[in-house]
Amino acid sequence: MQLRGEMLDVKAMMVALSGKTNQELLCSKAESKQREKKTELEKMTLGKTTLKSFFKSKSTITKDIDAYSAAIQQLDVDIDQYKKLVNFITIYLGQIAIDKFKRLKANAYYKMLN
Repeated sequence: MQLRGEMLDVKAMMVALSGKTNQELLCSKAESKQREKKTELEKMTLGKTTLKSFFKSKSTITKDIDAYSAAIQQLDVDIDQYKKLVNFITIYLGQIAIDKFKRLKANAYYKMLN
């Protein structure tokens, strides 16, 4: 029974670490999406023809410029929030969770040795 609890503790720690990795991946994807949108916005504002704007009228391109600007601003907020979340998770895991996990496992190991 004790071994099962130990395995669940290890699994929970691994899930916590993979959750941090997933948040970093989401942040990276948002940054990539933002770069793409900025590139497309720059091309549209300079009047260059792109695959996305080839068959669009001037008014539609103007609406797209506004939509891209709004999307970029939202991505700025999202990226900032992802970074704060990853930072919080890193601090929590590094200063609290992993130390507590190590202490509990070391105590269990010492009890088992005695």
